[in-house]
Amino acid sequence: MTTPRTRRRRVQTAPVGTVVAYIRVSTEEQAASGAGLDAQRAAIAAECDRRGWTIVGWHADEGVSGG
Repeated sequence: MTTPRTRRRRVQTAPVGTVVAYIRVSTEEQAASGAGLDAQRAAIAAECDRRGWTIVGWHADEGVSGG
């Protein structure tokens, strides 16, 4: 009895050291406060620079409530 062959799916991977950044605020007030998107963007960019990572894309949810 032989084992059936399974197809291996080719998985596309990103180059090492690349990231997609995600920023989010849930209310318009947060968007205007110090917890806003600009502050998050700056913090993420600084951390990526520190780690030697390259940001290849940004995703932002602005004023979207989780509720």
